[in-house]
Amino acid sequence: MAEDGLIVAFRQTAPIPLDVALSCAAGEMLALVGPSGSGKTTVLRAIAGLYRPAEGRVLCAGDVWLDTSAGIALPPHRRRAGLVFQHYALFPHMTALANVAAAMGHRPPAERPDEARRLLALVHLDGLEQRYPAELSGGQQQRVALARALAREPQVLLLDEPFSAVDRRITLLEEQLGTHLVSRSTAGVTLTVAGEKFVAAAEAMETAWLDAQADVSQVDRVISGTIRIGAPEGFGALFLSPRLGRLAERHPDLTIQLVPLQRTMSLSKRDADLAVVIDTPTDGRLTVRKLTDYGLGMYATAAYLDRHGTPETAEALRRHLMVTSVQELHYSESLTYYPPAFDAGQRRFECASVLAQMEAVKAGAGIGVLHDYAARDAGGLTRVLPQLAIRRTYHLVSHVDTRRIARIDEAYRFLVEEVQAAEGLFL
Repeated sequence: MAEDGLIVAFRQTAPIPLDVALSCAAGEMLALVGPSGSGKTTVLRAIAGLYRPAEGRVLCAGDVWLDTSAGIALPPHRRRAGLVFQHYALFPHMTALANVAAAMGHRPPAERPDEARRLLALVHLDGLEQRYPAELSGGQQQRVALARALAREPQVLLLDEPFSAVDRRITLLEEQLGTHLVSRSTAGVTLTVAGEKFVAAAEAMETAWLDAQADVSQVDRVISGTIRIGAPEGFGALFLSPRLGRLAERHPDLTIQLVPLQRTMSLSKRDADLAVVIDTPTDGRLTVRKLTDYGLGMYATAAYLDRHGTPETAEALRRHLMVTSVQELHYSESLTYYPPAFDAGQRRFECASVLAQMEAVKAGAGIGVLHDYAARDAGGLTRVLPQLAIRRTYHLVSHVDTRRIARIDEAYRFLVEEVQAAEGLFL
């Protein structure tokens, strides 16, 4: 057994008979399986220090947590174990944020709120930080309990019946409907045809509920929580980044995340709340709005053109070093702006970052295809071959189920207003 793992041995005849010996290596997952009343919960509680067996030994990463023969029994707060109780055991008078922060006695008080928010976001509860347990669903309460367990930075994570609530509810639902919603096998769980139909209906009901909530309830009307905006690097860094501070200043309780758009980003999977895209999406339950057309052109510094001459034709570009993107990294064909720049005979300086391309052109490295709105603000750049203008379109995408949530709606409106106010900048 590796010294950085867990070793457990318990033995007693009453009140709950135990005869347990197990080991778990670092990074390994171990499941305890048995009927109700067989002692699974007792074993977890004994590891965590909430129950002391008649005879037992617990070693974690070489440290002795329990050795009844030697009279060693570390109290729970000295054992780096995170325990998620079967019934969650949240403090009902505390918000989700406070419940998680309460497990951070090892951290300075000033650090606890931000770390608690990070952990709640990790379990997909960002925006619900100020809700009390009674205002959360059973699944949401379970995730708060998991975040609280992680807040202890445990060496061992103990989960008591982590999927029991889900399985019970699905089984009960199947009994009520008189059909199977999922197909269970050793390979996993998949939706049946009936299950797929039920999920579609459930999503429609969820949308109706969110709409009603936005109209008549005060729940989630405070502009708080976290909003994640995905955007192409150029638009995000060069246009949004200097402006989103005004949204943050307007709503002090709102955390804004600006993340680069990726091929795999999905609003349906809640990778982002809003996304600015170049290609119009066709899959998923999404709403799409045209933000603006924008232009790109070729730019260089006056110093570069003085040294190498100003090209008068597209063919003349072959005598110049073109500062381009790395085409094989493009997640969209729309990012391939000017084909001659990628001809086999063209000299190129390829940069994977839009910002790197901008800096290279500003430093006089060559001629680059840049966003007009960024090049105008950069200063010191000269337009080359203006007849070779390139035009693309930005679209704003949101998910139909979350579009009317207050923080998402506010960010949506802000983006539209900012783009409209800067209309003359893009073309």
